[in-house]
Amino acid sequence: MEWVRGEAVGRGSFGSVNLAKPRKQGTRFPQLMAVKSCGSSHSASLMNEKSVLEQLSDCPQIIRCFGGDSSFESGEKLSNLLLEYASGGSLAERVKNSAPAWRCSPDDDVCKLLMRIGVGDQIPDIPGNISAEGKDFLEKCFVRDPAKRWTAEMLLNHPFVIDQVHDDDDHTVPLDDTCEPSTSGSPTGPFDFPGWESPCSITSLPSREYSWDTDAWSPPSESNLASAERLRRLATEGRPDWSVSEGWVAVRW
Repeated sequence: MEWVRGEAVGRGSFGSVNLAKPRKQGTRFPQLMAVKSCGSSHSASLMNEKSVLEQLSDCPQIIRCFGGDSSFESGEKLSNLLLEYASGGSLAERVKNSAPAWRCSPDDDVCKLLMRIGVGDQIPDIPGNISAEGKDFLEKCFVRDPAKRWTAEMLLNHPFVIDQVHDDDDHTVPLDDTCEPSTSGSPTGPFDFPGWESPCSITSLPSREYSWDTDAWSPPSESNLASAERLRRLATEGRPDWSVSEGWVAVRW
């Protein structure tokens, strides 16, 4: 599809967003779109965004993706991603024009409310218009006691989740009969990992594949490979031979 770049909408840390219009009228594309562009060195980020949006394309609440291409502008090769243009304003404008958090007035004690949320026994209200399996899933998530709360592996195999991804079984984590809530409790912060280990730990990660136009996009560089893939390349079943001293560097203590 041929399109024309319009005025700028915004700019981020590695790219910019502009309005875009198709050159030909009457196509299956909307008459007004948004195009996200960045240098070819950051094309892997757009490839990842395109892959995620395509996987979520069935959700009407998610911005639609219309594909991508590359272009040369002002002597620079740009990678472009055509997206649905959502003209509802920015998050900053919504915060500025909306009511205070939790509909609190300036005289309310917000600190007291935060303490109640953090250490109180009250859990969020579960909507009454969802299914029984959905209510049970949320109840498992809202358990305050970490020792009784379901782990992420167990939640992935809850009937509420399984029914939603029945045609994508490759991404579900199998559970066996030994998966019970850990008595040590799940971590509650980045420094709260005292030897915690899930009895159903994942030993392998699914490889991620991208469907992309190879003529329009260059493959991602080594630095942009997924961390899991780089760890796989470093993994080995053999033990290091410390008897070989060649290549050692003397260190003074």
